[in-house]
Amino acid sequence: MKILSEEEFKKELDKIVTYGDNDIAIGIEDLHRGIENHPFKVECLDTEDINQITNNKDLIIMSSSEYCGSNSAVEVIKSIILDFEKNKFLIRETDGILVYFQVNLNYKIMSFADAVEIIYDKCEYECLSMEPDIIWGVSCDNDFEDDYVKATVFVSYSKKRKLGYANNCIL
Repeated sequence: MKILSEEEFKKELDKIVTYGDNDIAIGIEDLHRGIENHPFKVECLDTEDINQITNNKDLIIMSSSEYCGSNSAVEVIKSIILDFEKNKFLIRETDGILVYFQVNLNYKIMSFADAVEIIYDKCEYECLSMEPDIIWGVSCDNDFEDDYVKATVFVSYSKKRKLGYANNCIL
């Protein structure tokens, strides 16, 4: 786990985000449509997505983990959430999350549904305006084993959020 300045965040993001032809960024809605046999919306992470997570934030924290084996996407996310929690940073208190998976091109995209759902569950609030922005993307590297997943998660916090107030909701 590492606390980052905005400049360090940009450097870390440049290390992992490839913006290649095989990169995709999809949301949970796309996963549900995919489950219903509808085509996925395919696009790369863009500057607007990244700015949505990082602009006007007081603290950006990064954690990364990797796992190879059965249910690897879920296991890697569980590991990262545990890393945040043991360092006293609760995912629920964040107002922005960027998750970036690196996998083999043959990795089943539907496997990300359960992994991302764990993050959504950690962020549930009674007041919808308190839920953080969650954006995630995937890049593929055929040098990885088919069941290997590496994930890097960036979370951002603002003082306004830490005080427990946002859009007239009190935690």
